[in-house]
Amino acid sequence: HLPEEVLMTVMTYLDPCPRAVLVLGSTCKRVQAAANAVLLKIDEIDMKSMPSLIDFELQTLMSRVKSLRRLDLDCFLLESGSLRHLKPGMKELALMGCDTHDNDLFIGATEVQALKHLTSFRMSVFSKLITTQSISQAALAASDQLTTFALDAASHIDTNAIALDVASHCHNLQDLSTNDLSPTTIQRMARAMKGPGLQKLTIKRFHPGFLAVDDASLAQICDVFPHLQVLEVVDHMSQRPTVELTDEGLQH
Repeated sequence: HLPEEVLMTVMTYLDPCPRAVLVLGSTCKRVQAAANAVLLKIDEIDMKSMPSLIDFELQTLMSRVKSLRRLDLDCFLLESGSLRHLKPGMKELALMGCDTHDNDLFIGATEVQALKHLTSFRMSVFSKLITTQSISQAALAASDQLTTFALDAASHIDTNAIALDVASHCHNLQDLSTNDLSPTTIQRMARAMKGPGLQKLTIKRFHPGFLAVDDASLAQICDVFPHLQVLEVVDHMSQRPTVELTDEGLQH
């Protein structure tokens, strides 16, 4: 029989774990009222390092959060249609663990306009059922305001085509991160961009045949993106690269 004010104070110590608030809120009506009051005040949710939500939990959480600015979500246990429960108006969205889903994952989010006002959109997509086209369409749904786009993707996803689409249509883009870009794509991206230009670029190499960490790559990137403030080129391949980066290359 604790006062509701006391219950709310206790629940604030559970933040940033909205799932714990939801579980407590299912115990009785008085606790549920306190839980709902806490959820109404939450505008950022980071679930990346916590156990994955299931569909019902995501739906319940979205129905009780009033105004959500940022959501970092592990999608591993979610169904492909789950993102239809997302709230419109978010500014930052990260979708991790998209490993068993199909294209409905992004179609659902687009239908409810959850992507329309995003300034930051990050994804990790290793499902064989998700196509290059669906990822591009999702990114371009947020094109008007998008400043940050990050994608780690499996080898069947054409990250070059997606990066070029984003560079061509997202005129406010300042921060781009993806894997396995080619030198040709770097050139085409630079020609396609119409906004102020990239401030930060992160390129990861997961497979052979793409942009390597060497002098020529750094020189090319710095030449075509003169306004870069941060450049990260990371080689995740297990074997030792055949071309080494020298002091001369670092001078770029």
